[in-house]
Amino acid sequence: MGITELPDEVDFLCFFETEPFLKDVSDNMTFGYEYHKNNVSLLFYFTAFEGFVTLEMKVDNITNLVLHIRYVEKIQLNKDVMMIKREENSGLPEVSVQIEPTILIKTHPVYG
Repeated sequence: MGITELPDEVDFLCFFETEPFLKDVSDNMTFGYEYHKNNVSLLFYFTAFEGFVTLEMKVDNITNLVLHIRYVEKIQLNKDVMMIKREENSGLPEVSVQIEPTILIKTHPVYG
C-alpha cells in the first residue's frame, strides 16, 4: 500500500539536522538520513511506495541494530521523536525513534 502520511523534506531536515545522504532521483520517494550523537549514529532509510523503513544504529561505527519495518502507513515527527505507524489491521507494533537526549528505538505493541 505504501506510506500515506509522510513529513516533507523540510521537516526531515529539521529533525535530522542534515540533508539526506541518499535520495533516489528515479522515484523521488526513497531517502536516507543520518543523525549523530557523540559516538552513536542512527541511519534511517524509507521507501514511500513500498511502505518500508530500515533503522540502523551504530556505536563507535559498529552496527549494533538493524530493524526492517514493513507495512508502514505513517511517519510522524514531533520535536525529538519520530513515530512509525503500521497499517491499521496488521497487528504489528508501532516504533518510536527518540533522538534527544539520547538515541532510543522502542516498539509499542498493539493491544486489542
